[in-house]
Amino acid sequence: MNRIFQNNIQYSFECRIVIENLSNKYNSFDIVRILGIVYDNAIEESLEFGDEAKIDTMIYQENGELEIEIRNRYRDTDLTIQDIKKSGFTTKKNHDGLGLANIEELSQSYNDIFINYQIKDGWFTFLMVMSI
Repeated sequence: MNRIFQNNIQYSFECRIVIENLSNKYNSFDIVRILGIVYDNAIEESLEFGDEAKIDTMIYQENGELEIEIRNRYRDTDLTIQDIKKSGFTTKKNHDGLGLANIEELSQSYNDIFINYQIKDGWFTFLMVMSI
């Protein structure tokens, strides 16, 4: 969030319930790493948009589930979700391109984490749902 603020990227953050802790079945480092990758990607893409950049975050908890949605403006390209999930894919110079591939690898350790990506109407949306 600090990088978003430092780069003057418009943002919204909504979390109406304090999330005290996660289930012990999750390694907190894995969850933080997943969210860090998503935010890093969102910030990098946002830097291409200038004043039109925006990152929205919504965290919602209900009925024993935690839902985290992060979305950012996204350039219109011919890339598919399958393309950007491949190990080695990157749009950055001198970068190893392990972002979404790392998310896939980290989330496979848990059978009850649902992760979905969507590109639609100029927005990239990341959604993660997990039990708490």
